[in-house]
Amino acid sequence: MFTIRAGRFIGAGVRAAGLTSHTVIDITERPLTAQKWGASTIGADFRDYGMDVVGSFGDLKATVTLHNGNGATNILNRMSGHGTQNGSFAVSGMLSFKPKTVKGLEAGAYYGMGNKEINEYKSYNAYAYYEPGPLRVKAEVIGWTNTFGTLDVSQMGYYLFAGYKVAENIEAVGRFENYDKNTDVDDNEQSIITLGATYSVFSTKWTAGKITAAYAIIGESGTAVDNNAFQLVMQLVF
Repeated sequence: MFTIRAGRFIGAGVRAAGLTSHTVIDITERPLTAQKWGASTIGADFRDYGMDVVGSFGDLKATVTLHNGNGATNILNRMSGHGTQNGSFAVSGMLSFKPKTVKGLEAGAYYGMGNKEINEYKSYNAYAYYEPGPLRVKAEVIGWTNTFGTLDVSQMGYYLFAGYKVAENIEAVGRFENYDKNTDVDDNEQSIITLGATYSVFSTKWTAGKITAAYAIIGESGTAVDNNAFQLVMQLVF
C-alpha cells in the first residue's frame, strides 16, 4: 500500500517531465514548458535528493516528496562545514487517478514549494491523458513562480497532444504548445505547432526501435523571425 524511497530520484512533479520516460516521449522532444519547469526548479534531469512516500488507494495514487529543491545540490555532512546547508525541505505533492473501468485514462495534479536556502519557488500542474488506442490524447497546464534571491518571475504554459495509429507500425502525431516566460509582461509568449509521424520497427514493442520525423512551426509574440525546424530522430531501446 505504501512505498518509501530515499536518494536521488524523480519524485512528485510535472507529468510530461521526469514522470514520462525518455523512451516514450511522444514526438521528438518533451513539451517546452516541461523542459523550462525543470530548469527553473529541481533541474533539467528532473531528479533531486530527498525521500518520498507513495500511497496507493484503489485507483488513486498519492505522492509526497521531501527534497532539496535543486538536484544539482547535494547536502554533505562535513565537519568542516563546507557546502550548502538546508534550513527546511522543499515539499512536493501529487495525486494521480487511473480508473480501471476506463481504459487508458489518467488524470492528476501536483503542487510544489522550494526552500529559501537552495531554490525558492512555487509550482503546480494539472493534466489529463486518454490513451485507449489507436487514439491518444494528452493535455497539461504547468505554472511556477521563482522567488529565490531577488527573483520574482512567474511562468506558465500548456500543451495539447494527439496521436493516431494509421497503420500497425505508423502513428501520426501533432501537438500545440504555448509558453509564457513572464506572465507579468505582455507579448512575450511562444507557441509551437508540431506535426509529424512515427514508424516503429517492432509493432509488438513500439519503443524498441522507431524513427520519428516532425516539423515544428514556431511563433514568438512581437517577433517575425523565421525559426521553424525539421527534426528526424531514431531511437533504439535495448
